Amino acid sequence: MRLQNVNNLSGGCMGMCLEPAPFVIEIQKTVPGSNNFATVVTCPGIFRGSVNVPKQIIPLAQLCNSDPKAHLRFIYRNYETKREFNAFNTTLEDLQAGRTTLNGAVNTNIIIEGF
Repeated sequence: MRLQNVNNLSGGCMGMCLEPAPFVIEIQKTVPGSNNFATVVTCPGIFRGSVNVPKQIIPLAQLCNSDPKAHLRFIYRNYETKREFNAFNTTLEDLQAGRTTLNGAVNTNIIIEGF
């Protein structure tokens, strides 16, 4: 998984100027019967810019309750404040169909490789 053009700016110098903030990457799935998401996996590491995340194997039952139409979210959030910087929505069905480049706000994109 590659995260490119990361926008992880947060208030620095007493909140008056922006500086890159450390972030973590999470994969979330929908909670059955709701519109809420729950974190399935937090990728190992704390990052500060564009990143290549090492390959991980996640069982389908854990990732999406084995439902190819279930909604998934890839997010990156501020490590310290937990504020979400960006989210990328997809489904297992879309990923299996080859739609593995997900576009987010401010030209940020995530590429799921080797799916």
